[in-house]
Amino acid sequence: MVERGNMDQQTKNLTESLKKQIKAAQRAYYDGNPIMADDKYDAIEQQLVSLVGDTDSVGTSVMFAKVEHKVPMLSIENEYSEEDFLHHASEYGEFVDVEPKRDGISCELVYENGFFQSAETRGDGHFGEDITAQIKECSAIPYKISTKNIPDELRIRGELVMRNSDLEKLNAQGEKQFANTRNLVAGTIKQKNLSNISSRNIFLIPWDMYAVGEDNLLPESNFDRMKLTEEMGFPRYEGIKVHLKNPNAILDALHTILAQNEGNDITSDGVVLKADSISRRNELGFATKYTRFQHCFKPQHLESETTLIDVEYGIGRTGKITPVAILEPVALGGAVISRATLCNETYMNALGIYTGCKVQILRSGNTIPQIVGVVNKDSNRAIKFPTVFPSCGTELRIEQKDQVAQHFCPNEFCSDKIAQRLEYIGSRKILEIDNLGVETANELAYNSKIVKVDDLFQFGNQIAYDLKTNPVKTKQELKENYRSVKNIIKLVYSLEDAKTRDWDRWIAALEIPMIGVDLGKDIAKILSLGPDDMKDFPNKLLDLIQQGMDGIGPEKSSAIVEWVKNPENKGLCFMLYGYGVRPTSLVKRSNTMGQKLDGISYVITGTLSIGTRKEVEAKLNALGATALSSVTNACNLLIVGEDPGSKLEKAEKKGIKIVGEDWVREVLA
Repeated sequence: MVERGNMDQQTKNLTESLKKQIKAAQRAYYDGNPIMADDKYDAIEQQLVSLVGDTDSVGTSVMFAKVEHKVPMLSIENEYSEEDFLHHASEYGEFVDVEPKRDGISCELVYENGFFQSAETRGDGHFGEDITAQIKECSAIPYKISTKNIPDELRIRGELVMRNSDLEKLNAQGEKQFANTRNLVAGTIKQKNLSNISSRNIFLIPWDMYAVGEDNLLPESNFDRMKLTEEMGFPRYEGIKVHLKNPNAILDALHTILAQNEGNDITSDGVVLKADSISRRNELGFATKYTRFQHCFKPQHLESETTLIDVEYGIGRTGKITPVAILEPVALGGAVISRATLCNETYMNALGIYTGCKVQILRSGNTIPQIVGVVNKDSNRAIKFPTVFPSCGTELRIEQKDQVAQHFCPNEFCSDKIAQRLEYIGSRKILEIDNLGVETANELAYNSKIVKVDDLFQFGNQIAYDLKTNPVKTKQELKENYRSVKNIIKLVYSLEDAKTRDWDRWIAALEIPMIGVDLGKDIAKILSLGPDDMKDFPNKLLDLIQQGMDGIGPEKSSAIVEWVKNPENKGLCFMLYGYGVRPTSLVKRSNTMGQKLDGISYVITGTLSIGTRKEVEAKLNALGATALSSVTNACNLLIVGEDPGSKLEKAEKKGIKIVGEDWVREVLA
């Protein structure tokens, strides 16, 4: 078991080692001689991001002019199961496009009046590097395109790639061997010596097209835009356009493209699902690091063997202790694995692990790798679970559930637990607070008096005030306590934005037992919560729970009531309101005329023949109605389709008005 102080030093050493490896790999890229496989580079970069929040601080030698993107060129978030891949599809509009994700270098080409003008890499998503001279040497990329029915300035984004057959020919010609096409493309494009570029047959496969200020001149459909690139001389678009009325068609398209990827001469590393409607994509917009209108499927399921070095004991925001195996690094599924979960004491004891044993590990998707067996067992050397948490020295509380022993640290002032809480609050799915990653969360937990979410916003308000009244002194004090003053200031500005995040995300941030974003969304809609409701939210929630709500059973209800009746939590909500927190309501109403459904809160049960549930809800909500997921006292209308569920019986008992599809057709006419 590794003590906290040693872990801090080990983390610092590991961070510096990873930075050096990335710098060396980046320099080799620029010189055109990549030294690291793509999957290893990505794994090291991911590990560094988990430690420091981003890789901007790594730094590289600037060899190309920086160019600011007109529109952010952010990454695509990955999904690792078909279920997760389909999860966001309903948010993307009536049609979606399913297309291969080619494994290359992202790039944007700029055309003016049909002629190529400039090119830039993706970079950090906001700033790229000017590679115009390099792209001019790529004969396979059109220098002139058709100007028929297109804006004067057109921007085409895509992936710079090479064929594997061309890589094989190149490797056969000389002593130097290149590992893969992506590394070779990256190294080639980064060369200042342009002589090698034209011979390497680099070309661009488009995946986006837009025009700043004149985007309306282009087709509204992404699929149609990509077909337009074919007419301009780019490769054939391989995407499939799918109507969301048939979810199975999305899976069919996914499987079709996965099969095509297997035998394709151009390497792919996934399948992308994206909104086809450009206006819908604009509505969804961007998160801090990812686009919100597309995501990528990357299936993985692999096993391997390695040696267990030690066991660390991590803690979650609720105080739950999880043993983590420290392993001899091993490459697995495109990543370098050095840690694996051991779940709990019961699982650990069943495995019988000990320092130095050979273990079997399993990595499935994007989950934390898990040890599934010990090759050479020795019960006499098995590691024992600790009785106190190493970080704070508090005696652990043990809870037995379903014959599984779970350990918890009851110390609310445990710095490691507070750091996990802050990281959760700042995550993209909760309050999306910039720069509140692992490193900053740990610094705040150890160097400030922050314990809960209200303390975080008090901290932000105080720093913001101090920066206005005495900036020099404030920055000096921050410098003494934190590694990056710049990151703390960015965090403070982001806290101001977080004050108005949607109500469902704020409900999740309050850490009410068993309530996440999804249930929080239902609660926010049922209660019609507005910006000023934070100060009285516990009382409103208590009223709802006492009335009863679908999805909240006795155990969950009891835990929520206990949270609500805790004076500290009522005080927390009141303090948040005092610090300026005004969550955005999920009940949005249009200001246009014809709000004939204003005041109607409805639930749909059964299958509708006039459209999908989401399509019908969108149309009714546009007329002022509010969609609910549960039949509660807040519901005053039940819309019944074919094969209704238990909601019909509940509505009848409550005396709620019940209508069929004819009513929907009438109000939408």
